[in-house]
Amino acid sequence: MADKASNERVYNVPLRREYLKAPLYRRAKKAVTALREFVQKHMKSESISLSKDVNENIWKSGMRNPPHHIKIVAKKEKDGKVSVDLADKPKKKAKTLKETKRQEKLKKLDEKKKQEAKEAEEELKEVQEAEKKVSEEAKAEAKEEKKEEAHDTKAKVEEKPKADEKKTESEPSNENKQ
Repeated sequence: MADKASNERVYNVPLRREYLKAPLYRRAKKAVTALREFVQKHMKSESISLSKDVNENIWKSGMRNPPHHIKIVAKKEKDGKVSVDLADKPKKKAKTLKETKRQEKLKKLDEKKKQEAKEAEEELKEVQEAEKKVSEEAKAEAKEEKKEEAHDTKAKVEEKPKADEKKTESEPSNENKQ
């Protein structure tokens, strides 16, 4: 246990002295460098990684107004790397009854929308299949009509010479009358 206690330490790091030396538009950046320098000095390591929470805590009030001090937990690993995290992490808010009901309603609505979308897709497929059947039937009817027209034209062609024969036969009869 003594080994673990020596690898993890809690510090309250003063930042104000350092960032007051920098101009207003560089104060938060200077606070971050001051924090790094403090951890390097006290943990005796060059490789330091700050967590996202630490960085956001420093920058939360903007670059001109970093916090005066920050409470951190520094953990040193066996390879000499130090990771820095907030000592008092902000706790996640417990969901209220309204929020849970709202989320349940949203889930139900999402499920309804998904089901409606599936039904719409099925109807679309049915309509497309019906259209295909109708188009196939129309094609078949068109082919039949073409065949019938071709048959009718052949019949007309055959009938024309017969009509000519009748004319030739009827002509001499007209001449006899004259």
